[in-house]
Amino acid sequence: MDLPGSSWARVVIPLISWSPNFSNAPAGLLKAIASLSDDQLAILRRRRIDSIVDFALGRQTPKQRLYQRLWDFQRDCLEGAIAALHSSGVDFLVFKGGEFVERYFASRPIGMLYDVDLLIHRNAVGETKRALFRAGFRQGVFQKEKSAFLDRDVSEVAQLELNHYELAPFAACKEIDLPDDEFSIAEAYNEFPIWTVGRKAFFVTEVDVHHGVSMDIAGSELFKRSIPSAFSSARTLSVADHIWFTTSRYYTEVALHNKRSARDFLYLRAMLSTEEVDWESVISSVEEYAIRPAVYYYLQFLDRIGPSCIPDDIFEKLKPEPGSTRDWGWMLHTIFDGSPTLKLPELSACRTCDSHERKRLP
Repeated sequence: MDLPGSSWARVVIPLISWSPNFSNAPAGLLKAIASLSDDQLAILRRRRIDSIVDFALGRQTPKQRLYQRLWDFQRDCLEGAIAALHSSGVDFLVFKGGEFVERYFASRPIGMLYDVDLLIHRNAVGETKRALFRAGFRQGVFQKEKSAFLDRDVSEVAQLELNHYELAPFAACKEIDLPDDEFSIAEAYNEFPIWTVGRKAFFVTEVDVHHGVSMDIAGSELFKRSIPSAFSSARTLSVADHIWFTTSRYYTEVALHNKRSARDFLYLRAMLSTEEVDWESVISSVEEYAIRPAVYYYLQFLDRIGPSCIPDDIFEKLKPEPGSTRDWGWMLHTIFDGSPTLKLPELSACRTCDSHERKRLP
């Protein structure tokens, strides 16, 4: 069977199966990765997974150094937010991309990251705002036309918070000295989260504070099942909760909001490859929130490209019923530039699962 999508996808999809240890991929696959054209690498940048090429080939490029420099700033900001909320007695969880990068990828970003995320209880919104303002964060944006970091208008903040389950982002801005090769990349990019003004470069990071995980899921129950975070003195979603949440959110954003990033597959593959998963907990949440299609298709895809670590009976329990709401099918062709018809790969270039490879992380 053929891989879905274009020629770049035929190379990248097997590499996904090796997440988070891309350099362990077979020599033939690494050779194919090294031969990707500039146009194909540009596609990977748009899919937000271009870092896997550098990771697989063990090289340090100016682009990846810039991504790392940005992540180091974002990480510092996240740790500052963690400290501020701790000192104010606010209960919170670190989740999504920041947790994944720190936990599974040795604090190396997969492509350019744009923000970091925290989950709080809805009744802690007021104290959270006070704590983050005291820590120096602002509900602001870098305005390109004015070449300045400015506060959002109060009406904009109100509108953002009225119609969503998160607060207007808490942002920080810092002028950064960049080597010439990194500055050239930043200057060509020149939009959030990296701006240039003349010969100056600025990083802007946003701390997204959520008081729910969707419009109809408050998330308070996730705190009861939380586990220690990769960030000291913080907590995060349980592995099971991170799996159903990440998969269902990703599927919905691809289907409804034109999301084309492939990065969530790398995050999910890393979890599946390294963690022992409480699948009964996953099933329980899927049933409670009626999200079978949003979880089934992408987990089935990852299991088929390998390593196959999900028990068959789990897929039987996840399989959507005929007529399920929000069932848009596989939704892979829009990510991988292919036909809507799913064609899964032969597994010769993909990783097979050995149970001893998995380990529970702290």
